[in-house]
Amino acid sequence: MTIHDQYTDLPISRFEKSRLRHPDTGKNYRLNHKKENYQRSLAWKKLHPNYDNIMGKKYRDEIKAEIFVILGAKCANPYNIDHTAFEQNLNYIKVLQIDHVHGGGKKEIKRFNYCQHSYYKYILKQLKLGSKEYQLLCPTCNRIKVIVNKEK
Repeated sequence: MTIHDQYTDLPISRFEKSRLRHPDTGKNYRLNHKKENYQRSLAWKKLHPNYDNIMGKKYRDEIKAEIFVILGAKCANPYNIDHTAFEQNLNYIKVLQIDHVHGGGKKEIKRFNYCQHSYYKYILKQLKLGSKEYQLLCPTCNRIKVIVNKEK
């Protein structure tokens, strides 16, 4: 029994009319057809085995590239190490690491249940708001920083 059965003089909204015409849609459909939806999902994933991985990686790489552009796309080089040979390598950009200036990266990524996608989106948002908490470091500089600052 709907509210309109009790109060027939009230006008019916478009949403309510749609719900009355199609009662088995949206949430109700998902709840009432769980097994069919699960089987359909399995069949689709069998036909497209790497789709989620490929699309997720592509989107994550786009976000990461935007972060790198904002941070300057090269090592901040806080220890004045000669990077000339390292920078000439074509894969130089791939090995750069996003680093927290004052440490605390493990605690921060733990807040996102170690989900890189959500974490990179958060970092990008912070950088767009003007945060100076992040820098790019090559693996060598990052390791030196961990040892010098006794980060774990």
